[in-house]
Amino acid sequence: MTLKGKGQPQAYGDETYWDSRYSNETRGSFDWYQNYMGMSKLINLHLPKTDKVLMVGCGNAGISLSLSYHAHQKLMFFI
Repeated sequence: MTLKGKGQPQAYGDETYWDSRYSNETRGSFDWYQNYMGMSKLINLHLPKTDKVLMVGCGNAGISLSLSYHAHQKLMFFI
């Protein structure tokens, strides 16, 4: 859990938190850490395009779609 606003914890483990978050999302996708362009040099250096990639808990992150556009064709998703 992290704190929001006035010291109130966000309940990341609560299903209603995620239902509310995704129903109010206006951008279409959200990358928690970094988007593909911000990590593309490292990804291309360390991740051969022939490797299988498991995207665990990818939610609505845009990095998965970006990886597929940039020839990482062996993506598996666990949402």
